[in-house]
Amino acid sequence: MGSRSGSVRLLVLPIAAVAVLLLGGMPAVQARQGSGPANSFTAYRTGADGGEPSIGWDPLRDAAIYGADTFEKRLTWDDSVVPGRITVRDTTPPSSVTTFDPITFTDRGTGRTFSSQLALACSLFSFSDDAGQSWQPGQGCGVGTVLDHQTVGGGPFAAGAALQATTSYPDAVYYCAQNSYSGGCATSTDGGLTFGPVSPAYNTPANAADDPDPTIAAEGGACSALHGHLRVAVDGTAYLPIKGCGGTPTAGNLTNTEYFGGHP
Repeated sequence: MGSRSGSVRLLVLPIAAVAVLLLGGMPAVQARQGSGPANSFTAYRTGADGGEPSIGWDPLRDAAIYGADTFEKRLTWDDSVVPGRITVRDTTPPSSVTTFDPITFTDRGTGRTFSSQLALACSLFSFSDDAGQSWQPGQGCGVGTVLDHQTVGGGPFAAGAALQATTSYPDAVYYCAQNSYSGGCATSTDGGLTFGPVSPAYNTPANAADDPDPTIAAEGGACSALHGHLRVAVDGTAYLPIKGCGGTPTAGNLTNTEYFGGHP
């Protein structure tokens, strides 16, 4: 399903994936599997003890930005020792005074990090070009992008698309949210300073007016409103994963096998 004509290419996919990374208040632990050369991991204390964590990697500054609750932490490592020695610096932006949902995202192509703290109708929003040492506030959302479970993503503009960069910042920035029924996304063409109006993503007449089921056609779709986090491909296509579309709910609604698309 695409966004409205004249905006950006937005594909909503009936898939689900879960990735969990814990970097909370626990002692450093190194784990190895098997014998000989093997993958390993080390858990570190970050001092950011909060819910719904996310993390971004800034390759230009060789640093990770870890967000949880209203905290933002800059993480760097000394790899001359094994396990690597971590340095944690608090880089929480002034805008992060409260939150219903925290989101941290770093565009790895530009190194710009975005901090989004949900405030229901919109979000408290800032971005940084130096891995959190300084922050610039932004608009936070586009008109109509409400209400919950926001996601922030970014990447190159699609070649030939109607929307292109309007400042020296080269990439698009997207803000999406859902209201328990429908979801939509807004695009920033100036690096996160401002966002345009919402473009419907799913469950609107613009998306499924030709559905053979008259109920779905009237409603605009039958998709799960709980979407995942937006990602942008190298060709500029923006992907917004959702649980699935259509079908009959199972008892307890505990799986997504009832939706077209099957298991994650």
